[in-house]
Amino acid sequence: MFVLALPNGTTTIRSKAGTELAMEIRTADNTSQDLAQLWLNETQMEVSWEVASKKGEGPSVVGLLSYQNLGCILSSADVERSDWEQIGKSKQWMQETGKPNYKVLSKVVSAFVGHNETAALNSPITFSFNHPEPESKPDMKVICAFWKPTDRGGHWSQKGCERLNTSTANRTYCRCDHMTSFAVLMAFYDVEDWGLSIITKVGLIVSLICLFFSILTFLFCRAIQGIRTTIHLHLCLSLFAAYVIFLSTGISSNTTACVVLAGLLHYSFLCVFCWMLLEGVQLYLMVVQVFNTHSLKQW
Repeated sequence: MFVLALPNGTTTIRSKAGTELAMEIRTADNTSQDLAQLWLNETQMEVSWEVASKKGEGPSVVGLLSYQNLGCILSSADVERSDWEQIGKSKQWMQETGKPNYKVLSKVVSAFVGHNETAALNSPITFSFNHPEPESKPDMKVICAFWKPTDRGGHWSQKGCERLNTSTANRTYCRCDHMTSFAVLMAFYDVEDWGLSIITKVGLIVSLICLFFSILTFLFCRAIQGIRTTIHLHLCLSLFAAYVIFLSTGISSNTTACVVLAGLLHYSFLCVFCWMLLEGVQLYLMVVQVFNTHSLKQW
């Protein structure tokens, strides 16, 4: 009924929030083999009227809806594994082997027609997106993607969409064989600072060696046994465990293992700060109660 109430031709609606809708309607006897072209501020769509029309079911309608801030929300969404496995080829310097990060470059748009036969179209749809020029990143690649709904919400996918060679740095042309919600994504890898990583690991290994000898000293040197030695011993043990866990964080990419290691690392550093606090309390009591240096034992 809403479509029937609108006149033939193109209608464009813009809200104050930035959402835009462009829609074109043609009567059943006015559809031909030419293209329907819709323009928004940053997006353009071309689709054949043969795709938009369905014989015997009244006027044909084709529309394009642009969302203002949806890209910020969907930037953290997952991408189909089969897609991101093909994006990065060099994995020597990557923090997480094989899996790039993603950023939504363009506005998210939804394309629709007046019928529900929008999968595996005979004639593909062409989009052009204006977007900021992507920053230089290792193995960076600009891709055309669509939002694929699932039982768990949805994710980005490239299936059925391709980026055309006519694309430029700040304008991307996409061709897709179905209708849904689309956007331009930038896939990239975060490069680990190799020099800083080496310095960190060497420093931690040297610290572990020193902590190991400190632990042996506090354990077996009877001449220095006491409450402060006990505190120092447990402080060294906590630091030793924290450093070992920290060095182990890059070994596994398994999500469960990473969660366990993160929990153990957090607990180890909590122990470190607790023993440092306890040593501060001991030093305070030694200063305040000069004649009772073992006052912490009385607690």
